[in-house]
Amino acid sequence: MGFHNLPPVAADNFRVAEQSLFSDGSVDPLSKSGYGAYLITTTPHPSLEQLTGRVVSKRFTHTSSTRLELQTLLWAIAEVIHAGQLQPQHDHLTIYTDCQTIINLPARRQRLEKNNYRSKKNIPLKNGDLYQQLLHQFDSLSLTLIKVQGHQSNKNKQHLDQIFSLVDRHARQALRANQSKV
Repeated sequence: MGFHNLPPVAADNFRVAEQSLFSDGSVDPLSKSGYGAYLITTTPHPSLEQLTGRVVSKRFTHTSSTRLELQTLLWAIAEVIHAGQLQPQHDHLTIYTDCQTIINLPARRQRLEKNNYRSKKNIPLKNGDLYQQLLHQFDSLSLTLIKVQGHQSNKNKQHLDQIFSLVDRHARQALRANQSKV
């Protein structure tokens, strides 16, 4: 299915549901654990008040910041499909992330596959397993990837940035709450 910017239309000419997925993570590099968080919403986006309390999070271990971002997005997509909130054959998904690795993944695909997810020295890439899984997931979706600016001042935030901040804040608060228990 792949990437496009035009509003999707199903084969039967009915409008495809527009879904937005906001995804972020927060990791403690010392413990190598962190929390991924996501929020799924329809387009147009509801108000912040309507979205408060709808962010979902999960703890990941043996991870890094980039790996956590990849793990979180894979988990989030699987969750929303399983819950019936996203129907891959009919819906269009716009993913909002501050992770440059995710944004650049489709452009890197050809080289990654050609090199079998290995470095120039023939060493398996650190996150190659997740790259493969995410690209496979992208293949089954009609999607658009949008890079958001993480951690910007409130005065510069648009509505989408404010929604992303809900997810970012939720992940950071979950990580802090877990660290205080240790």
